[in-house]
Amino acid sequence: MDELPYTNTVRDVTFLQSSVNSTVADEFFEKFHVTRALFCQRSVPDRLLKNSCKFREINNLFISWSPWLDISRLLKVKCENIMFSSSTLHKKDMIDLLNNWLEGNNTRLKSMSMFKSVADDTHLIMDNFNLEAWDPEVDKIEYDEPVHDYCEALLYFLYDINKYMLRSGILRRQSDGSRALIRATEYQLHFLVLKN
Repeated sequence: MDELPYTNTVRDVTFLQSSVNSTVADEFFEKFHVTRALFCQRSVPDRLLKNSCKFREINNLFISWSPWLDISRLLKVKCENIMFSSSTLHKKDMIDLLNNWLEGNNTRLKSMSMFKSVADDTHLIMDNFNLEAWDPEVDKIEYDEPVHDYCEALLYFLYDINKYMLRSGILRRQSDGSRALIRATEYQLHFLVLKN
């Protein structure tokens, strides 16, 4: 941290292999304001963020592998955009996460994508919700700039709906009328709060 003495702002942070623990990670987040994104690579030990409190407030969180990020921790995250290359969340966890948003919690969340999940038949979680039909001509898919910048290759899979997506629909939050598009494949779940 001493290498950055003349600033308290950092645009992007990437954690690679590290012997740093969560206390040091929280000290970093306390000292530096991360303005855009936090990346956590597959090789990062669980201890780095597992017990960290500060990482939950980063605007954009892109995690390669997250066996430590269970539903109890994920429900406390206050990020705007969250992307997992691979997740250990099960169908019930995903249902709890969507219900949490429907109940008016985590109002900052704009998008969340899990590109690989341990859950088989992820698309079956749709049976637990009263979904409105999605018209892609009316409700366009629009992601914030950081998601586009850093996940372009992964997002390729999002745009070929007919090829990959098994089910889709729109959730409506009663408390404020916000709507979110949910799309799922056998192993993926994509959540996007609609802008219109």
